[in-house]
Amino acid sequence: MVDGGPVGRDEVNSAAPPGRTVARLPTRLRSELRWKLLLARLAVSVAAVAVTVVVVPGISIDGRFWVWAVVLGAVFGVLNGVVKPVLQILTIRYLFLSWGLVLLAINTATLWLLELLVSPLDIESGFSLLAGGFVLGLVVTLLETVVGIGRPIVEPSGESMLTGAR
Repeated sequence: MVDGGPVGRDEVNSAAPPGRTVARLPTRLRSELRWKLLLARLAVSVAAVAVTVVVVPGISIDGRFWVWAVVLGAVFGVLNGVVKPVLQILTIRYLFLSWGLVLLAINTATLWLLELLVSPLDIESGFSLLAGGFVLGLVVTLLETVVGIGRPIVEPSGESMLTGAR
């Protein structure tokens, strides 16, 4: 018993505004949702890499297309989850100054790293690499929005953060 309630209580008061409680999901359900999120991110990465290879001239996959698309999607997902945030933090000053053009350079660098790490991916020229970075960033953003795994831009509650009014 903790604070008069059973251990593993489903409500947390610390993150909620005064007078309100925030419901937490049970641990088993949270772990299932993490796996679903991981699979959704993998599917988005595979689809984004496949669309980029099909759409951009000068980018190709040698060998079995779908097998290597899954491998490329998994490696791209790791790069997108680890390397891309580090690059965004390192270039945040220039990100705002360039009105987001640095994101194109980051996506291009991520695609270049993907080519270095997975040998069946062939990129013929710098233009193909730049166009691939643009298409990859666009497709990932679009698919994450459609699938619903991106972070919401607007809070779902009708409450204003500044005034506290609805």
